Amino acid sequence: MSNETNTIGLLVGSRRKNSFNRQLASLARTMLEEKGQKVEMIDWLDVPFFSQDDEFPTPEAVKKVRDEVMGCSVIWIFTPQYNGQIPGAEKNLLDWLSRGLEPGAGREQTAAYGRKVMITSAGGRAAGAGVIRNMTLLCKAMGMDVIGSAGLALSPESWGSDDVMKTPGVKEMLEGQIDTLLG
Repeated sequence: MSNETNTIGLLVGSRRKNSFNRQLASLARTMLEEKGQKVEMIDWLDVPFFSQDDEFPTPEAVKKVRDEVMGCSVIWIFTPQYNGQIPGAEKNLLDWLSRGLEPGAGREQTAAYGRKVMITSAGGRAAGAGVIRNMTLLCKAMGMDVIGSAGLALSPESWGSDDVMKTPGVKEMLEGQIDTLLG
């Protein structure tokens, strides 16, 4: 069910324009492209709320995201943590990706099934531990292959400036994940 290439899809779970996780994804994109990798930012903000009543015909925004996901060999999710959980809008997207591409399609016939996934979260002192745990469980339930995860506890300087780079070790963390991803 795959038409994947060697493209790495970056999916940011935050809707905020300058979120810390969006900043991480942007830096990861630059680092990957410097290594000659093809990278695509997956734009999902137009995806409607899931309802089985609206599943077929599939909304155009959902088709677009599914095609982008199926065109990637790896999906790298950058997710914030809301009360230790996956943000609602991001969870909604993943629900759409877990559904069959055609009426009556099985679990193996989804945009997500069999995809490799990397998970990253920037957040408070817990470094996104709750969302990483929950995202890992969800991705595995969707039939995805979780190849790695990492959390970043943002420094007070980052919180105060809205700049993820004010936290020590950002590039090193991403380099470790990139090594895992490309390894």
